[in-house]
Formats: sequence, C-alpha cells, structure tokens
Amino acid sequence: MICPTCESEQPDLHRYCYMCGEHLVGHVAPERKTTQLFMGFPSRDNDAHDAVLRVSRYPDAVLPQPDGSVRLVRSHARISIWEVDRPVCAISLSEGEVERLIAYLEKSQMTGRAARDTR
Repeated sequence: MICPTCESEQPDLHRYCYMCGEHLVGHVAPERKTTQLFMGFPSRDNDAHDAVLRVSRYPDAVLPQPDGSVRLVRSHARISIWEVDRPVCAISLSEGEVERLIAYLEKSQMTGRAARDTR
C-alpha cells in the first residue's frame, strides 16, 4: 500500500502512514491519531544531532486480522525516536502509563521550579 499524501510504502495492515500519519485508503477509522514532534539536542558526544521525539496518541481501535478475527487495541501512545527520516526505537504505553508519565513530568517541573524559587 502507498500513502496518498507522502507516497511512502506502507504495510498492508497499517491504518495510518508511519511517516506522515495520514489515514490510509481502504481502512475505516472513527478517529485519527494525534502526533506531536519534540526536537532533541545532543547532550553527550555520541548523541544524534538531529534526533526528534515523536509522540502519537491513538484512540481505541478494532484491527481486522488476516484470519477474519478482530483485535481491540485500547487507547495508547506510541513514543519513538527518529533520526533523519526513520525511527531508531519505539515503545507503546497504555493510557494509564501515559497519565503516570504526565504526572511525573508535571511533578518534576514543579519540583524544579520550587528549587529555583528558593535560590
């Protein structure tokens, strides 16, 4: 399958383009994923200079399987690190883990702000 927007080749079972996020023709999806990119910076000598953190949130989805069955995938986030034009690693987090990550980031931001305020 070819993405109609960026023309990259896609696996037949993909509902969205892994490059641009476009809904792929032939798949019915009630809701699109949302994606946000975060620009990285090298903090060590061997870090990539153009790395990007890509976070995509997906709604609940029913995925048809080759044997005719379906698989329900609950809301989740897919987090991947991209260098140039390809992912180098990725992980999916359940909605509960996403909420826990958000709480952690908010708490560490507040702790850092409190430490700066006492200087």
